[in-house]
Amino acid sequence: MGTRGGKRPGGGRPKGKKNAETLEREAVEKAVNQRIFKIANKLINSQAVLAFGSITVLQKIEWKEGKEKKSKLVVVEDVETITKVLEETNGEGGVVDENLYIVATNKPENQAITSLMDRAFGKAAQKNFHSGPDGGDIKFSLTDEQADKIFRRRAGGVQGSGQK
Repeated sequence: MGTRGGKRPGGGRPKGKKNAETLEREAVEKAVNQRIFKIANKLINSQAVLAFGSITVLQKIEWKEGKEKKSKLVVVEDVETITKVLEETNGEGGVVDENLYIVATNKPENQAITSLMDRAFGKAAQKNFHSGPDGGDIKFSLTDEQADKIFRRRAGGVQGSGQK
């Protein structure tokens, strides 16, 4: 009668060798991390812009003539045009010299602020208080029936029976 199953000397994956799937996942993770490291400054700057918010941009709608009328938003960079539009529209944008201008303002994003602060100073400690009123002990009481039910369950008397 031959021996089948069980542990055999020299069988199985060598100790310390990783699965092919693990090696592939680690290679992908390394490639992703390298790409992120290359653009880390841009990412941090973008997140800082979100955190500060309130960056105002003046945009002009430009129309393309052709079979279909198409429009695109173009950021206005000319200081004289920006000044004129803001003065004539009280900073709200609108039609000036037959062109439509839009004032876009980003609001600060709290999540971006928190993320930057956590990276710089570490995540704030989460405090959980477990106490009763005025910092005293937590007091609770059980009726005799409730206590009886708990002790019967622990003893196995009610478990799985559907009784309450």
